[in-house]
Amino acid sequence: MKGILILSVDRDNDLFEKAKISGPIIGREANLNAANKLALADPQDTDANAIFQAVKKYDELGKDYEVQIVTLTGNKKLGYEADKTIANQLDKILQGSSFTSCVLVTDGQHDEEIIPILKSRIKIDSAQIVVMKQAKELEKTYVVLLEKLKDPYYARIILGIPALLLIMFALSSYMNWGWEPVAIVIALFLLMRLFGIDEYIVSTSRHFNFSVENSSFVIYLSAFAIILVSFWTTYQTYSINFMEFDAVKILGMSLQSLMRLLPWGLLLLVIGKVFDAYKEGKKIKITKYGAYMTSIMLFWLIFSVGADWVVNISPPYVSFGDFILVILISLILGYICIYVIHKIKVDIVSRLKLEDKEVINEYGSFIGTVVGVDKKKSILIVQSPFGQKKKLNFDLISEVNERIIVK
Repeated sequence: MKGILILSVDRDNDLFEKAKISGPIIGREANLNAANKLALADPQDTDANAIFQAVKKYDELGKDYEVQIVTLTGNKKLGYEADKTIANQLDKILQGSSFTSCVLVTDGQHDEEIIPILKSRIKIDSAQIVVMKQAKELEKTYVVLLEKLKDPYYARIILGIPALLLIMFALSSYMNWGWEPVAIVIALFLLMRLFGIDEYIVSTSRHFNFSVENSSFVIYLSAFAIILVSFWTTYQTYSINFMEFDAVKILGMSLQSLMRLLPWGLLLLVIGKVFDAYKEGKKIKITKYGAYMTSIMLFWLIFSVGADWVVNISPPYVSFGDFILVILISLILGYICIYVIHKIKVDIVSRLKLEDKEVINEYGSFIGTVVGVDKKKSILIVQSPFGQKKKLNFDLISEVNERIIVK
């Protein structure tokens, strides 16, 4: 008998973000457990209701057909990353299975966009959208707006951006700067949104333990102070030399000024992270931060010498050949440092107990369980829920605790 797959899709990966449950979730009991945990973590999340509905559909069809229930999870960023993760999970489930069609159960908020991807892999016999009941459409709209305002992401857009614009226009008017500075700030913000830089900054800042109770707080505070001063001195250098030199010389002088303090502020940030990782016993992360420190120092060396070559108005003079030589030396040093850091990481990982641990990726998707470790070749042997085995290099490991997290 050909099997029917009951599919529930959590495209924005609320299961992992709110309940720390990795997908795919296979089987009736596992799905019930996941839905209960998600409902307890956030009673208003509709993904829990979609899973409950999928379980109900599983029970109904199970009387007459051979069925299996699976919940696929994506990524909180949505878009390509979410769709790719869902597609990979579905491919692994269908590999070697007898499922020829599926019944899709979704809350419809983001999941409908995944239907073309599902259709390219399996026939969809039926699709059901779970809608939370509301007495009035106006009431539903009001509740949705209130819930969105509780989300920091939407609050920053709906309330934060207009507030910042009003402050900037008021300040610009008071200082007689005109509208141009405000336009520049808005343009920079739009560019950051276009390339996702703001999301990267926010996600990166979440990894810092900014707490007065944390001993690394002083390190972070000093680092940010140095970074701010470096940008201020750069602005001062630009203002002082604006009328005396051409644009290329001014750019070189500004870069010289920036390189005097900025790298040290960045190094302090990384040192703070090293301090936190050491306290938490996360030795693997320390090797990653070692690579960051190496990159910062090489960045400082290349750009400092490059700025000196561009300016060249006082001794010691720097020739173009000197600049090229520094780049070559930096490449060699970078390669050596990365090689040494790699060896240290492999040594640390090989000393850890990895057998029988679950393996997930950085987006929370379940990959499998470690069934073997080849320390000589620096390879993990991971078995998926459906019995397939794959090899993962130690280089892909980013963290080891109760579970192994890979890139």
